[in-house]
Amino acid sequence: MAAVANIQELLGGELVADRRASRLELVRQARKGLPPVAVEDVLLTTHLRSPAIEAYAVPRRTFNHRRDAGQQAMIWLGRPNRVLSGEAPLSLADTDIGSQRVERSLCRIAHGPAA
Repeated sequence: MAAVANIQELLGGELVADRRASRLELVRQARKGLPPVAVEDVLLTTHLRSPAIEAYAVPRRTFNHRRDAGQQAMIWLGRPNRVLSGEAPLSLADTDIGSQRVERSLCRIAHGPAA
């Protein structure tokens, strides 16, 4: 289990990899896709370049797309939104009603205005 713990720590700790995960479960999680921050941590920790892990992780283009999508989401959360009466989605997250309005907005983005 020490090897699994080392891999979990390398991937970003328990937030990314369940502390009770077996080696096989870590493989399953990796195949589903790791958060871009976990891949960046592996690169920083091991001093590898991205081409060295592309065959084992994700192609660089996919990795960049996922990272960019996360950055775009953070920008959207912090920017005033006309649909939310000029409020930033993140500023509404402190109440149930505000959170529900943000969820509805996200649902409409994902599924169209009729959702």
